[in-house]
Amino acid sequence: VARVQESGPADRAGIRPGDLLRAIDGRSVTGLPSTEVVRLLRGGADAVPGSQVVLATERSGRARVHTLSRARLHTESVTVGRLPHGAVRIKVTAFTKGSGAEVRSALAAAPARAGLVLDLRGNSGGLVSEAVTAASALLDGGLVATYDVRGEPRAL
Repeated sequence: VARVQESGPADRAGIRPGDLLRAIDGRSVTGLPSTEVVRLLRGGADAVPGSQVVLATERSGRARVHTLSRARLHTESVTVGRLPHGAVRIKVTAFTKGSGAEVRSALAAAPARAGLVLDLRGNSGGLVSEAVTAASALLDGGLVATYDVRGEPRAL
Protein backbone atom coordinates (compact mmCIF):
# COMPACT_ATOMS: atom_id res chain seq x y z
CA VAL A 1 0.00 0.00 0.00
CA ALA A 2 1.63 3.21 -1.18
CA ARG A 3 -0.95 5.65 0.15
CA VAL A 4 -4.35 5.71 1.82
CA GLN A 5 -6.91 8.43 1.18
CA GLU A 6 -7.77 10.22 4.40
CA SER A 7 -11.25 9.29 5.65
CA GLY A 8 -11.67 6.78 2.81
CA PRO A 9 -12.75 3.15 3.33
CA ALA A 10 -9.17 1.87 3.71
CA ASP A 11 -8.31 4.57 6.25
CA ARG A 12 -11.44 3.79 8.28
CA ALA A 13 -10.53 0.07 8.18
CA GLY A 14 -7.08 0.78 9.63
CA ILE A 15 -5.07 0.07 6.48
CA ARG A 16 -1.85 2.11 6.41
CA PRO A 17 0.87 2.96 3.90
CA GLY A 18 3.46 0.20 4.03
CA ASP A 19 0.91 -2.56 4.62
CA LEU A 20 1.26 -5.43 2.17
CA LEU A 21 -1.87 -6.33 0.21
CA ARG A 22 -2.01 -10.12 -0.02
CA ALA A 23 -5.50 -10.92 -1.34
CA ILE A 24 -8.74 -9.33 -2.55
CA ASP A 25 -11.94 -11.30 -1.94
CA GLY A 26 -9.83 -14.40 -1.33
CA ARG A 27 -7.79 -14.09 -4.55
CA SER A 28 -4.04 -13.72 -4.12
CA VAL A 29 -2.63 -10.55 -5.69
CA THR A 30 0.99 -11.68 -5.48
CA GLY A 31 2.62 -11.08 -8.84
CA LEU A 32 -0.40 -9.37 -10.40
CA PRO A 33 0.14 -6.12 -12.30
CA SER A 34 -1.19 -3.01 -10.57
CA THR A 35 -3.88 -2.59 -13.23
CA GLU A 36 -5.33 -6.00 -12.33
CA VAL A 37 -5.18 -5.21 -8.60
CA VAL A 38 -7.08 -1.97 -9.24
CA ARG A 39 -9.66 -3.89 -11.29
CA LEU A 40 -10.18 -6.35 -8.43
CA LEU A 41 -10.48 -3.53 -5.90
CA ARG A 42 -13.10 -1.80 -8.02
CA GLY A 43 -15.01 -5.05 -8.48
CA GLY A 44 -17.20 -6.22 -11.33
CA ALA A 45 -20.28 -4.66 -12.89
CA ASP A 46 -22.31 -5.31 -9.72
CA ALA A 47 -19.74 -3.56 -7.49
CA VAL A 48 -21.56 -0.34 -6.72
CA PRO A 49 -20.67 2.07 -3.92
CA GLY A 50 -21.54 0.32 -0.67
CA SER A 51 -20.75 -3.18 -1.97
CA GLN A 52 -18.30 -5.13 0.19
CA VAL A 53 -14.73 -6.14 -0.57
CA VAL A 54 -12.52 -8.24 1.71
CA LEU A 55 -8.82 -7.40 1.82
CA ALA A 56 -6.11 -9.55 3.35
CA THR A 57 -3.11 -7.46 4.39
CA GLU A 58 0.09 -7.93 6.33
CA ARG A 59 1.83 -5.46 8.63
CA SER A 60 5.06 -6.26 10.47
CA GLY A 61 4.59 -9.96 9.72
CA ARG A 62 1.07 -10.03 11.15
CA ALA A 63 -1.83 -11.03 8.86
CA ARG A 64 -5.02 -8.96 8.99
CA VAL A 65 -8.39 -9.18 7.25
CA HIS A 66 -10.49 -6.09 6.54
CA THR A 67 -14.02 -5.86 5.15
CA LEU A 68 -14.53 -2.53 3.43
CA SER A 69 -17.49 -0.88 1.77
CA ARG A 70 -16.61 0.45 -1.67
CA ALA A 71 -17.05 4.17 -2.17
CA ARG A 72 -16.56 6.68 -4.95
CA LEU A 73 -13.35 8.50 -4.15
CA HIS A 74 -12.25 11.78 -5.62
CA THR A 75 -8.57 11.58 -6.37
CA GLU A 76 -6.30 13.83 -8.33
CA SER A 77 -5.03 11.93 -11.35
CA VAL A 78 -2.30 14.53 -11.96
CA THR A 79 -0.15 15.99 -9.19
CA VAL A 80 2.79 18.34 -9.61
CA GLY A 81 5.69 18.93 -7.24
CA ARG A 82 9.38 19.72 -7.10
CA LEU A 83 12.10 17.19 -6.37
CA PRO A 84 14.95 18.07 -3.99
CA HIS A 85 17.32 18.84 -6.87
CA GLY A 86 14.76 21.23 -8.42
CA ALA A 87 13.25 19.13 -11.20
CA VAL A 88 9.50 19.29 -11.70
CA ARG A 89 7.74 15.97 -11.05
CA ILE A 90 4.42 15.38 -12.82
CA LYS A 91 2.76 12.24 -11.49
CA VAL A 92 -0.10 10.81 -13.56
CA THR A 93 -1.96 8.01 -11.77
CA ALA A 94 -4.63 7.60 -14.49
CA PHE A 95 -5.58 9.16 -17.79
CA THR A 96 -8.99 10.48 -16.80
CA LYS A 97 -11.02 13.24 -18.45
CA GLY A 98 -8.98 16.43 -18.37
CA SER A 99 -5.70 14.86 -17.29
CA GLY A 100 -4.03 15.52 -20.65
CA ALA A 101 -4.78 19.23 -20.31
CA GLU A 102 -3.51 19.16 -16.71
CA VAL A 103 -0.20 17.70 -17.89
CA ARG A 104 0.00 20.38 -20.60
CA SER A 105 -0.66 23.12 -18.01
CA ALA A 106 1.96 21.72 -15.64
CA LEU A 107 4.51 21.65 -18.45
CA ALA A 108 3.70 25.23 -19.45
CA ALA A 109 4.08 26.40 -15.83
CA ALA A 110 7.37 24.58 -15.25
CA PRO A 111 10.44 26.81 -15.04
CA ALA A 112 12.74 26.61 -18.05
CA ARG A 113 15.67 24.23 -17.57
CA ALA A 114 14.31 22.95 -14.25
CA GLY A 115 14.32 19.37 -15.45
CA LEU A 116 11.27 17.16 -15.71
CA VAL A 117 10.19 13.77 -14.39
CA LEU A 118 6.99 12.36 -15.85
CA ASP A 119 6.07 9.72 -13.29
CA LEU A 120 3.74 7.04 -14.67
CA ARG A 121 4.49 4.38 -12.05
CA GLY A 122 1.29 2.68 -10.96
CA ASN A 123 -0.71 4.41 -13.70
CA SER A 124 -3.95 2.46 -14.10
CA GLY A 125 -4.49 3.49 -17.73
CA GLY A 126 -7.65 5.22 -18.83
CA LEU A 127 -8.69 7.31 -21.81
CA VAL A 128 -6.36 6.94 -24.79
CA SER A 129 -7.26 10.44 -25.98
CA GLU A 130 -6.00 11.91 -22.69
CA ALA A 131 -2.76 9.93 -22.91
CA VAL A 132 -2.29 11.25 -26.46
CA THR A 133 -2.92 14.84 -25.31
CA ALA A 134 -0.33 14.43 -22.54
CA ALA A 135 2.21 12.77 -24.84
CA SER A 136 1.76 15.37 -27.58
CA ALA A 137 2.71 18.09 -25.08
CA LEU A 138 6.14 16.46 -24.82
CA LEU A 139 6.63 15.69 -28.51
CA ASP A 140 7.52 18.06 -31.30
CA GLY A 141 4.72 17.18 -33.72
CA GLY A 142 4.28 14.00 -35.64
CA LEU A 143 2.31 10.86 -34.93
CA VAL A 144 1.75 10.07 -31.24
CA ALA A 145 -0.10 6.74 -31.45
CA THR A 146 -1.97 4.41 -33.77
CA TYR A 147 -4.57 1.74 -33.31
CA ASP A 148 -5.69 -1.13 -35.48
CA VAL A 149 -9.18 -1.43 -36.99
CA ARG A 150 -9.59 -4.72 -38.85
CA GLY A 151 -5.97 -4.68 -39.97
CA GLU A 152 -5.94 -0.99 -40.92
CA PRO A 153 -3.77 1.34 -38.82
CA ARG A 154 -5.47 4.56 -37.71
CA ALA A 155 -3.71 7.59 -36.27
CA LEU A 156 -4.73 9.18 -32.98
